[in-house]
Amino acid sequence: FGGRTYVDALPKYLNSPESDVFHKGRVLYGLHETGKYIRSQDRAVIVEGYMDTVALYRAGVTNVAAILGTAFTADHAKLLKRYTLNVVMLLDGDAAGIQAAERSLPILMQEGIFAKGCVLPEGLDPDEFIEKHGVEKLKQMIDAAPDLFNVMLGRWLEGYRGSASEKVQIVGLAAPTLLKMKNAQLRDLYLLELARQLDVDQPWVRRTLAGLQAEQEKLKPIQAKSVGGTTATEVHPAPSLEQATAVAIESQIELTRVSLKGAPRDEVFVLSMALSKEYLLQAVISGLDLAHVTHDGVRQIMTLAIEKYRQNPSIFDSLGASLAS
Repeated sequence: FGGRTYVDALPKYLNSPESDVFHKGRVLYGLHETGKYIRSQDRAVIVEGYMDTVALYRAGVTNVAAILGTAFTADHAKLLKRYTLNVVMLLDGDAAGIQAAERSLPILMQEGIFAKGCVLPEGLDPDEFIEKHGVEKLKQMIDAAPDLFNVMLGRWLEGYRGSASEKVQIVGLAAPTLLKMKNAQLRDLYLLELARQLDVDQPWVRRTLAGLQAEQEKLKPIQAKSVGGTTATEVHPAPSLEQATAVAIESQIELTRVSLKGAPRDEVFVLSMALSKEYLLQAVISGLDLAHVTHDGVRQIMTLAIEKYRQNPSIFDSLGASLAS
């Protein structure tokens, strides 16, 4: 079940709790009804919420399905592959939508899905866009949608001035996608486009990607050992002080098993909201005294989250996954 809050509260939409029969990271809303249209049209239009699906289906865009207010997952991609390899991510165009698309891109590429991106203008959601511009205009935009990689590349290049450090940084942003792609021919074309946009040659891009991959490999666990009854992990020395700090934090998290059993629902709710939106975590940091958190597990996770975020605020998008691991 899903519902919309009456008051101006967050989150706006609430789903049923996760259970043995419902995992929102494995569900695409509407697929039971729209799967036949996705197969016949050989294309899926993926939107953010169930009301977006209802609005598009009602307007005649029947090859649509929605993620349930969660991040796009590998399970979503595997589910889509049963119906089509052609996917259009229909994005609201706000910061949250763009960040979600950036996180979904490596997952789609790893599964060999051909992903396109259609960004709605003026911050409109699909229902508002149809009401303002008509469904035919929306269908035209979906048909003409560029590759999602090129959409993201355009975002990464905003404000680009051509400096050497910016070139390395942009390749770093593209690396998670390019290094995971299954389709070698498509990867070569993306490499060519990336090199052209950065005004460098392809061999330089390939060498930079190889260097980034090598640095990641150095940080991977290489051997599990038992230390005083606890499983620890040996890690190669980090190439830099910043990475060494990140590894130390990750090791601390790996060696800490935290239970939320018996935690008050309001404390778990505050924790989950703080990990879902950066401004909410900042509000917690400035306004919550952790001594008032009664449950040890909630307090431990919140403390780790705050410590890690304070050391490097740019890692917020991966903070939840890091703590979960």
